[in-house]
Amino acid sequence: MYDYERVFRLAALQSFAELWKKGDITGGASAEQWFRRFKACCDRFWGEYENGKLSRSAYQKKRFLLSLKECGMLSVSGDASSFEQLLRHYIPSYCVLFAGMEGLLQALKDHQILTGIITNGEEELQKKKIKALSLDDWISTETVFISGTMPFEKPDPQVFYLVQKQTGCKHPLYVGDTWLLDIMPAQNAGWDAIWMTTQSENTGIVGHAVFSICQLHKLLISYIE
Repeated sequence: MYDYERVFRLAALQSFAELWKKGDITGGASAEQWFRRFKACCDRFWGEYENGKLSRSAYQKKRFLLSLKECGMLSVSGDASSFEQLLRHYIPSYCVLFAGMEGLLQALKDHQILTGIITNGEEELQKKKIKALSLDDWISTETVFISGTMPFEKPDPQVFYLVQKQTGCKHPLYVGDTWLLDIMPAQNAGWDAIWMTTQSENTGIVGHAVFSICQLHKLLISYIE
C-alpha cells in the first residue's frame, strides 16, 4: 500500500540524526554511510529473526550496534532502545499511499467487497501507520489483524486460517509484496493470492503477479466481475 523501503530509510535517517545531535551516537561517519551499513545488517540478520534464533529486541540491537561499529561509531547507551523508539515515532509521519491506491480501495468499497489487513508488527505502531494512511476510510477496524494481538504471525499459515474463520470469508484473496512471507503461506492456507512485485522474471511461480497499482486494480476488478 505504501513504499516501505522509502519510509524506513527516511525514519531511520531522522532517528540517527537526532541521536547524533544529542551526543548519544559518537563517531565521524555520515548518516548516509551509516544507513547503508544498517540496511545491510537488517538484511543479514533477518533470517535469524525469522527462524526464531533472534528475538525481536535482540535482532534490533544487533543490527543497530553492529552497523555503528562497522562505521567506526558507538552508541553511548550500548543498546538500541532509544533508536527504536524514535524509529517507531517517525515511521508513521512518512507513510503515504502509492499513487492509485485510493482509487482502488474506493472501487472495492463501492463494489461492497469485504477488505482487511493482515500485518506483522507491534499493535501500536501498526495502528499509527493505518491512521496515517487514512485506511479506516475504506477498511473496518474489525478486519484489521495485527500479529502483535494474535497467537501467530506470517508466514505461519495459521494466521490465514484464523482470519478466514473470524471473517467468514468463503473466497479469500490476499495481496502481498513478499513471496515467502505473504504469498506462500496464503496459498498454503487455501487462499488465492496476488503477488505485488517489482521482479519481472520469476520461475516456479504459481498464481498471479502484478507490477503496478494499475495492473492490480484491473485484476481485482476482473475477479469481482
